[in-house]
Amino acid sequence: ILDGQNARRVLNQPSSFNTQTTWNGFALQNGQTSGNGGGAYLQNKGVLSQCEIMGCNANGGGGVYVSAGTISECLITDCTASNGGGVNCTNKAVISSCRIAGNNATGAGGGVYTYNSTIVDCDIIDNETSGSGGGVYCYYSTHVLNTQVSPSDILRCIISGNHSSNSGGGVCLGFANDKLNNCLVSNNSSNTTGGGVFGKGRINNTTIVRNYSTGEGGGLNAGSYNSYYSGNIMALNNCVVWGNVSNGGSNNIKGSSNTCTCSYSAIEEGYSG
Repeated sequence: ILDGQNARRVLNQPSSFNTQTTWNGFALQNGQTSGNGGGAYLQNKGVLSQCEIMGCNANGGGGVYVSAGTISECLITDCTASNGGGVNCTNKAVISSCRIAGNNATGAGGGVYTYNSTIVDCDIIDNETSGSGGGVYCYYSTHVLNTQVSPSDILRCIISGNHSSNSGGGVCLGFANDKLNNCLVSNNSSNTTGGGVFGKGRINNTTIVRNYSTGEGGGLNAGSYNSYYSGNIMALNNCVVWGNVSNGGSNNIKGSSNTCTCSYSAIEEGYSG
């Protein structure tokens, strides 16, 4: 057990490490920093494997901040941050086969805040944020018309029981090239819009069920139309959107033909977009 005693970051792998370094089988707890990565800060091919990270706090990535590294088969719980209560990942990081549960963010991404990274085979459960993306928040950056610089992929994940005070109780997607594939998004909630999913992106082979929002789009809210980014839409293919509830209308999908398209999907109450 490595304990930061609520006074320091527990594990720091600086950018000067130019070869793959694996940290395996540790328990990291009570890390604290005003910077990023309360439990662990990984860069340049660092690998954190089969570890438990708990009770840590930071500005970004309360549990772990990872840039161009990998987190695999880890439990990350009871951590807090401004962005990414559990994990803040960037620069083609990979988060694989992890359980990210019971974390909190005051900004965005109660469980995970991601930019240009991949999240695969993870359980993202019971996280919360005062902002958007209770389970996962995908940050985006654009530089030319209809082009996303650095999309994120979310694959084969269970995203359940998360909550946001703002949009996207389960997931907040940033831009059209963000992908949500082969996932289950269930029992999430939002105090505003998009109980299950909010934003723009590509959603394939995904089940979005039993989510709730006080505003429009209990299952999914595709946001507003922007003529400058005319190709920036939500596109569903081979999905199930069912049994969601909204107090503001549009129980399952809030969208229009220029913000959300659906193909080969089962939508309770139908969808005309």
